[in-house]
Amino acid sequence: METNRHKLDLKKEDNETYYGLVDEYNSIIGRINAINGNILQLKQPRFFLFRFKSQIKSLYEPLSVLQVLLDEWTAQYTAFVDKPSLTFSGDEEREMGFIHFMRGLEFMDARVNKLFDTTTDNFIRVQEKYNNQVNFIIAIVSAFISFVGLLIAIYSIKKN
Repeated sequence: METNRHKLDLKKEDNETYYGLVDEYNSIIGRINAINGNILQLKQPRFFLFRFKSQIKSLYEPLSVLQVLLDEWTAQYTAFVDKPSLTFSGDEEREMGFIHFMRGLEFMDARVNKLFDTTTDNFIRVQEKYNNQVNFIIAIVSAFISFVGLLIAIYSIKKN
């Protein structure tokens, strides 16, 4: 079975905007994966949460920087999609090539947003887990202090 190979080529030097978007996409995906990996590797201690809070805060900064980069990439992507300019070197099937490369960009946009949302959800989950653990410790300490207060009150009533 023979397949028809097209001779359509999208050269990097003729399509700097497109390839700039692709390169920036790859950079952002790498950062998202690194931050998400760091979030997933966090192990929350049971009682001594002081160091854990600083670990959570240390992940917030790169995540907020990444949000800015993603917003910039999305703005560039939207501007390019509104007025696409692709220069092909071949003469055959330009419409099909245009659709192919634009669908690739659309896939990149959907994937980067989905991965960023997943990373943000993981970060929020870790923060909520931390907050729940702090609230649990506060409840246990409060119950203990209340019990000690009750014992002191009973002791003072029996003493009189």
